[in-house]
Amino acid sequence: MTHANIVDAMPYQRNDRANPVRHSLSLLGPVRLQCAGVDCTPKGRRARAILAMLAVAPHGMRGRRWLQSRLWSERGDKEGSASLRQCLSELRRSLGAHRALISFDKQSLTLDINNIDIDTRRLEQHGTEDFDLTTNLPDFLEDLDIADPEFDDWLRDQRRYWEERLREAALRRHSGRVDSPSALSNATSSNSTLPGFAVRDGAGAVGRIGGFIGTPVVAVLPPNDTASDPSLCYLIEGVTQELIDQLSRIRWLATISRSSCYAALTLTSGAAEFGAKLGAHYVVQLRIPKADASMRINIELTQTDGNLLVWGRSFEIVGSLTETMLTGIAEEIAGNLGGNISRTEQHRARRLPDEVSRMNDLVWRGRWHMNRLSRHDAERAEFYFHQALQIEPGNVEARVHFAWCTLWRAWAMRSEAPAIRAASSLGRQIIELDPTDARGYWVTGTAEAWLRQSEESDCLIRRAIHLCPSLSLAHAQLGSNAILRGEPERSLPSLALAIKLSPHDQQMFFFLGEQAMAHWLLGNFEDALDLATQSTMRRPSYWYALMIKYLSLKSLNRRALADEAREDLRRARPQLRADDINWLPYIDPALNAYFVAQLGLDQDTTMHA
Repeated sequence: MTHANIVDAMPYQRNDRANPVRHSLSLLGPVRLQCAGVDCTPKGRRARAILAMLAVAPHGMRGRRWLQSRLWSERGDKEGSASLRQCLSELRRSLGAHRALISFDKQSLTLDINNIDIDTRRLEQHGTEDFDLTTNLPDFLEDLDIADPEFDDWLRDQRRYWEERLREAALRRHSGRVDSPSALSNATSSNSTLPGFAVRDGAGAVGRIGGFIGTPVVAVLPPNDTASDPSLCYLIEGVTQELIDQLSRIRWLATISRSSCYAALTLTSGAAEFGAKLGAHYVVQLRIPKADASMRINIELTQTDGNLLVWGRSFEIVGSLTETMLTGIAEEIAGNLGGNISRTEQHRARRLPDEVSRMNDLVWRGRWHMNRLSRHDAERAEFYFHQALQIEPGNVEARVHFAWCTLWRAWAMRSEAPAIRAASSLGRQIIELDPTDARGYWVTGTAEAWLRQSEESDCLIRRAIHLCPSLSLAHAQLGSNAILRGEPERSLPSLALAIKLSPHDQQMFFFLGEQAMAHWLLGNFEDALDLATQSTMRRPSYWYALMIKYLSLKSLNRRALADEAREDLRRARPQLRADDINWLPYIDPALNAYFVAQLGLDQDTTMHA
């Protein structure tokens, strides 16, 4: 399938008698433009970049402002516009008699891509029969290096995309056409001659890197400077193995196996080189400096393309390290790594053009919209997930997030039981498709909690945690379940662990709101007030936390501040009704009735009234 985020979906015109194409453009490797057998490649780097940007654009068209923002992002509009005109003049001079291949007006530039044999379009339509892949895969725009941060971002995303397309096409050439991810995974795991290293998926299965097209791949780079202190060897070995195991439980990640990591360690030094050797998009680097009283594990997450540091943190170990402590540290590191990789992938997909049509990019873009937490964005997310499922109906990743979208809509709309059961059914379908994916159990368990099926929900959520201990949302839901049952003291450890695993989670307002409710139920009104305030700082319109803030101030007898808090709640949710409060799935309905009474609501009034 042709992907409209990179190339237009118009039928590619092959070189034949009925439709002769006399011009060719190579973008995989050095940029080369041949017009009627004559080399017309422009000498200027930015001129070559414009040629490439037009060649991979839908319909071969780019806006002038778009080009300026990618190639002269640090110059003003006037200077950028002048530079673009100069490059356009250079392009047309290099084309000579064939300058009609590029047309332009005041708003945009267009390359006549239907009269040029472009290698990237040929790859999309016909695979790799014209490419020599016996050695290294060619880089997209191999000879271009332009000092502009916006161009760097664009080029990084393009190189990653075309590398994956080359790998995918190479697999199809080697073992026959493979259409489904499962078939692709089988083809790669049985093919020992293909480039790439072994990876572990969440079920512990080992495949080759080519089988994870479109999936973020992560590798753990162990320290290689421990010879001076052999006492650290056991710790390094333990942390590395435990971390790889925990990362392999995150089903949307592909994790390079321990043996491949250690094999590559002897061949490389830096994180970027290590990741490139393994075909990993992200590298986790461990450093354990020696200390007298305590020991630290320093973690850095690097994006291989561009050698960019995404995240770093230090974990201190006091006293002797037990196996339980080691597992806990690895779970916390894995949770933090997963959250940071997820955010990076969402922003990468967000930068792609609106005409995204590749399944994994659709899912990542949908995830970005879901985390915007608005009804409009939820609709956009559902649209992207639906598109992904049309491409691949059995794809678990698309189904997980479509189910999460359905669940969120049920919460936002205070839907009746049938809509919640529909979300539960979607979760059970995920479990059937992949019983090792913790998120299917989390979705189903959350829906069952909202249906007031507390025991069944707990069972499902605990299964999710068993499969993926770093899944912060599962820990948060386990804590929420305890609150709904009227056991707030039992909720606090689970909620604290959820925050520890994902301290920058987009759902942090929910984690803090649940903590606030637990403390309010326990009579810790000051703590409840502080946590509710933190929750509303992250999501000012979160009415549940605003209600807890009002209740806490009222319990503390701070009447003036309580009136202000109630007014904040009214402004945030003027149409809040008693039915909204009664929807909250507390096992004891007396609590719902208490909240309704404290807010002065009845069946016929709203906060606005």
